Amino acid sequence: MHRPLRDNSLLYHTTRVGNVSDIMAEGIIPSDSRNDLEKILSGVAAEHGITYPINRWQCVFLYPLFSQAIGYRTFDKEELEQGLGCRTAVILVDAGRIEQNLYLGDFTLFTEAQVLIYKTDDGSHEKVLREYAESLTQVGSLENLSEMCSQFDYPEIVVEGGVDPAAIVGCVLDDQYLTRLL
Repeated sequence: MHRPLRDNSLLYHTTRVGNVSDIMAEGIIPSDSRNDLEKILSGVAAEHGITYPINRWQCVFLYPLFSQAIGYRTFDKEELEQGLGCRTAVILVDAGRIEQNLYLGDFTLFTEAQVLIYKTDDGSHEKVLREYAESLTQVGSLENLSEMCSQFDYPEIVVEGGVDPAAIVGCVLDDQYLTRLL
């Protein structure tokens, strides 16, 4: 399990460095590149009578723990060939400034379903997707977020519709910390 949050209001989003200026100007918006698993998820939830309150295709994903965000790296073949190495930025988001509902889920389950759908055709991914849908919980209070996260192997925060730029308070690029002028 992960260490508790030090600051209950910060959440973290990872992106390629090349996306930082757009994110700072426009906010964090849902990606156009999604897989069919996200469509299947809603169907599986409905089939099993699970209330699934979001459309994952219209969501962005944040880490509740900084250690998760810095553990994630983007390896871009073109960047590696140019000698730029691995350039990932961590966007710092003030959860208190997000107007939409926040949901917490176990990303380990979603990742497992992604592996299963491509490695097997026995439908086992549907069982894991059902477990993921059941894991999705609305975050009622940021004060309880640390405790809620401790219930998951790899917690993720899901925000439908994106994150407004006003909620973005900073960015970490390798060893440099940049902050938005407030």
